[in-house]
Amino acid sequence: MELKMMGGGAPVDYKKGTAIASHVLASEKFIAGDRELKTGTMKDCGNYQNAGMGEGSDYYAFNKAPEGYYHATAGNESWAPELRCPKSTVRNYLGVSAGSIAKGKTIAGIAGNFYGNKAAISAEAARGFGSDQRDDGYEESFTLPAAGIVYYGGFSACYRGYSGNNTICEIWKNNSVVDARNIDSWNWNWRGTMFNKSFTANAGDKITVKAYARNGVHVMSCIQAVIVYGY
Repeated sequence: MELKMMGGGAPVDYKKGTAIASHVLASEKFIAGDRELKTGTMKDCGNYQNAGMGEGSDYYAFNKAPEGYYHATAGNESWAPELRCPKSTVRNYLGVSAGSIAKGKTIAGIAGNFYGNKAAISAEAARGFGSDQRDDGYEESFTLPAAGIVYYGGFSACYRGYSGNNTICEIWKNNSVVDARNIDSWNWNWRGTMFNKSFTANAGDKITVKAYARNGVHVMSCIQAVIVYGY
């Protein structure tokens, strides 16, 4: 075993050196176990590096920082070194988006545009004498983005109607009629019992309200639904 004296100190056994180039800062010299003078290759990462995000049971972590040496620049010791994570990464990780923030509020630099988890659809139609005829028919639809409840109400009326689907007053879920107050008969009919009613719906269900005033004199139909979803 070869021993050498360093500055008058105790003998140093170079053969026991365990450092490798990746353990030593780039441009710095070291003597390896084979007694050769070598240069380190460890990257000097400087004050900061961009990083990603991770999560533990009780913490959030900034991760994926490059391997290397981190240090504070003289005069900046109060804040460096640091790992920087883009704001967009943090927002995406925490699910912060305009659609999840109330209109008029701002979180993490994102202005909200969410008005609420409700939608209203309606249809109405009426037919009068001759040139006084108005909307013959109308329908409107909405597809639920999340499960919810559909609250609805409506009525149909006919004075001097003719047979043959005088008025149509219906609410549909997908391709099936849920409720209807149609009139297909002669004279003075009024059907207005579609009040304070509701049914459940799932994400992806298409809700449609239909109102038609087809035959007769003074025929009308009106229906409205308020859909509350994702509550």
